Amino acid sequence: MLHLLHKKSLDFVAAKGAIRRIVSRLRFTTRRHRYSTIHTNAAMDAPYAHELHIAELAVHQASLLTKRVLQAVDKGSLSKSDKTPVTVADFGSQALLISALHHAFPNDGFIGEEDSSALRSNSELRERVWDLVKSTTLEGDDATTLHHPGSADEMMEMIDLGVNAAPDSRRTWVMDPIDGTEAFLRGEQYAVALALLVDGVQKVAVLGCPNLVLDDGRFSETVTDRAGYGYRLFAVQGRGAFMRKISDRSDPVKAVNLADPEADASVKRLRLNQNLPVRPRFVDWEDKSMDVVRCRAVAKELDGTWVHTSAYAAQLKYVVIATGCADILTRYFKSRDRKSFIYDHAGGILVAEEAGAVVTDLDGKKIDFTTGRRLSANYGFAVAVPLLHAKAIRALKIQFQG
Repeated sequence: MLHLLHKKSLDFVAAKGAIRRIVSRLRFTTRRHRYSTIHTNAAMDAPYAHELHIAELAVHQASLLTKRVLQAVDKGSLSKSDKTPVTVADFGSQALLISALHHAFPNDGFIGEEDSSALRSNSELRERVWDLVKSTTLEGDDATTLHHPGSADEMMEMIDLGVNAAPDSRRTWVMDPIDGTEAFLRGEQYAVALALLVDGVQKVAVLGCPNLVLDDGRFSETVTDRAGYGYRLFAVQGRGAFMRKISDRSDPVKAVNLADPEADASVKRLRLNQNLPVRPRFVDWEDKSMDVVRCRAVAKELDGTWVHTSAYAAQLKYVVIATGCADILTRYFKSRDRKSFIYDHAGGILVAEEAGAVVTDLDGKKIDFTTGRRLSANYGFAVAVPLLHAKAIRALKIQFQG
């Protein structure tokens, strides 16, 4: 009898141990499945969906960092007299973007605007940026997929990945950590811009616009989202362009199902009216290096108007078009020898195209992103829906031949 009781006791202990192992295994599997679900949903078997998800998370985090800097200026803890706020925000934004992307896609190359030389020579500035970077994080399950710099040295290494020699990789992430620095200092419209190029072709674009307000269907430089975080626009080649509100750090960014993006109520598809407008609304700009006279002449030829469409930052001009706040953008330097930086246009162009616009240079050629940091193969930009774009190119040719 004692033998049988001992055997049953051993069997019970063994069974209990087996149950613990099964439960433990189930818990681990649940955690792993929960983590895997994020990536499975992000992939959705659609090309570049995972890249889009990581890019959205990275831009979300960088956008929150820039808003923290603006809030510090508003509170008086940062003075904008010496442009320190935009310097700190530029460095911090680029560090967060590259750190997240490099960890997720270690073989990809980068083209950014900043290098860390000022941080390496100025310890006070370096500490300011590092304090901002290490304290800006996202919450929620998806945030665990983002890599964060572990030290000030790693932060500077990440920043410098954006300005090293031209990458050999077929895949290159192009970024402008803050497009529209002067507007940023004024507390107006700016963008955190990111694009993935594969063999020189835009595949993914994410634009964080933390001050953007579109409640009345109009774009304004000076009417800004002071209490919130604006909008994020994104696109994948061949899948369309979309936008959604930027939430705070505690509200996780859900991966978009590219097979049915609008299944998520927070996502709005951007679709431009393809009809020819009676009076085209031009995106306005004031820049001493630009040929304003010819641009005005083109607008007059097309009976265009400039009401409520002024945008300072280059990337915001594409946002104005993609959201339907204006119909046409023509932009070109006075000298054909001057060329635009790639990070001022990569991303915004894809968003505008996927919303239904045509984007070319003034000669009607597609923008060539294979020429490095400068878009040296193109002169100027013409952006509009197809019918209006054709009329604009004809008007431009008349101006440049006259």
